[in-house]
This record gives sequence, structure tokens and C-alpha cells, in this order.
Amino acid sequence: MTEADLCDIATLEIGGSRGPKGWIEWSCRNYIEHGFGLWVIETHAGDIVGGCGLTIHYCGGAAATRSRNCCARNGFGSTACTPSSSALS
Repeated sequence: MTEADLCDIATLEIGGSRGPKGWIEWSCRNYIEHGFGLWVIETHAGDIVGGCGLTIHYCGGAAATRSRNCCARNGFGSTACTPSSSALS
């Protein structure tokens, strides 16, 4: 996932409070700081329908690794989102 994916990510409504650009920056920063992060889920046609991977969350000052996935509304139940979500479980 790079800034080149910004237009596609923006259409997914998955950036939350960070917004699409912040979501990409946060994910890239996680790779730099922790060696892992999120990656995009795309269909065989190349359409980005979500993201999944590992993230760090802080609870009471302690870092915890968490699996995370998010699919756009148009990606729910897609053949791309279901296997990626299951793989993280």
C-alpha cells in the first residue's frame, strides 16, 4: 500500500478518524517501527476492497499486537475479503 493507492482507499470509507491518507501513513509507519502492518485486499481484477494485517495498540501503556481487517461495503462477502479475514484468525 502506497500513496498511489490513495484514490482507491478514499472510496472505501475505511480510514476512520485518520482519513484515507492518514490510514496509509499509519500503516506504512507500522512497517517501519514494528516490521508489520496492514496491506490492501484486492480482487483478481485489481480492485481494492479492503485491508488486513497486524497492528499495534496500546492498552494501559503496554503494546499489544492485534489482527485487523476492514472491508468496504462493496467488499463484504467478496471472495477477496473472506479468505483474508479468516487467515488472520
